[in-house]
Amino acid sequence: MSARRARALAPALALLACALAAGAATAAVPAMTPAERILLDARTPGELRARLVAHADSVRARTAWDAGECWRWVGVSQRRAGHADSASAAFARAYALSADPACVLEGAEALAATGRPADLDSAMRHVAALPAGTLSGSEALGPAGRLWEAWAGVRGGDPAAVRAAIATLKSELGAPTASIDLRTTWARRFAPLLLESRDEAAWELLEPLAVFSQAQDAQIMRMAKEASAGRIGVGTFESTIYGEVVRRDSQGSVGLRALGAKPLDLKGADGFPLRAWFLAANARRAPLVVLVDAPEPVQANDADSLFVQLHRAGCAVAMLDPRGSGGSVGPACALPDAWLGHEDALTRAVAGDLGRVVDDRLAEGGIDPARIAVGAAGPFALSAALAARADERVRALVLIGPSPSPVERGVLVATLAARGVPTFFQTGPEQPAEVFVADEIVERLPARQARVADSRGHGDGTALFRAGAAVGQRLTDWLAEAWKQPRSTPPASPRKE
Repeated sequence: MSARRARALAPALALLACALAAGAATAAVPAMTPAERILLDARTPGELRARLVAHADSVRARTAWDAGECWRWVGVSQRRAGHADSASAAFARAYALSADPACVLEGAEALAATGRPADLDSAMRHVAALPAGTLSGSEALGPAGRLWEAWAGVRGGDPAAVRAAIATLKSELGAPTASIDLRTTWARRFAPLLLESRDEAAWELLEPLAVFSQAQDAQIMRMAKEASAGRIGVGTFESTIYGEVVRRDSQGSVGLRALGAKPLDLKGADGFPLRAWFLAANARRAPLVVLVDAPEPVQANDADSLFVQLHRAGCAVAMLDPRGSGGSVGPACALPDAWLGHEDALTRAVAGDLGRVVDDRLAEGGIDPARIAVGAAGPFALSAALAARADERVRALVLIGPSPSPVERGVLVATLAARGVPTFFQTGPEQPAEVFVADEIVERLPARQARVADSRGHGDGTALFRAGAAVGQRLTDWLAEAWKQPRSTPPASPRKE
């Protein structure tokens, strides 16, 4: 084990003990559970589910928690593939074995993501069947647990329960740490109650989402317009929203505009509207780096230091907004929650979108086709890896603060190994679990294919490059070397531990 990895694992102990429903860790290094090893070693979603089920069946009588963990990850994999009924059944088996209420919560989310009223009612029944206080009293489940318990409590229509649920909603979604997914999902679910009771929280929750969607989400726009009654002048709703869209877009991109970056509008293979920020190089036949950003509310300004370093090194650089975020929005996908229950499809779509940006820039000219890199920040590591595997023009891969879903880890290993594209992992001090996972992935790749670099910077994703010029210089030096390497032939098989 490397000294760097040992240092990274020390602060990860407490986090991993809570996050991975896994039992005890050793005094020095958190031991992976059998399920976690399967997550890293299975090469396809089908293989992953089959191996998890086989292991669960083999240990069910001896270690129920081990079997329960396996079924939980089966549920996650099925949910991401869009198989809501299979996911719900898997989570139910996981709960029966482990008694972990998180499994009930995840099963409810899998059903709710279908949008079918019958599934939503079933999800609420499952949550309501838990002992009172189970979800709201669990710090590990966080705001989602408290919101689900509050919402399930209003099924009978009791006015007191409705008032209590709305109070919980205001408290949880009013917190600065509330994610855009949490805000969107629960604003949709509670909006009818808020509008019926004429609660001021309806406008406070819906107006930012209408702006975030660039007025493209029909349901949010309809509810926001109803909530605006009596708050803004008659006939000014649309002008208010569109005005805020322009203001927010301008504020979010001010740093990149100051560097000379310009918005690039193009279409995905399916015609979906995409937007990227592009900074041209000063030289002809420049290398090209195409990245997909993490979903907002991460601001485009967070990428300014990375853009500066890549540009200083002579690169042209494009930063793509993922579907459902920033400027990559349309009526079919205006907010990130549009992909809940279909995350695997989003992963594939974003991979194709990266390729579209490469095609567009090559068609415009001025790019050296022998020096192209793609990459991703945050959850889209597998998308970037798929794009690199599919496109022989891509000679380097950059993964910034990678946070793939646990059920994507083995698929990511297999995808990286398939073409042997040189890969750079940028990690940071505030994501110790991601450092641990990056190391485990690299150890399963052929020797010398990948490099893991630490940053002392605070924040997530591209913000890690704000730690100083040396962080960006390390990346551009690595890119220069990676582009010099001859095109590799796929290895026969990845190196094992």
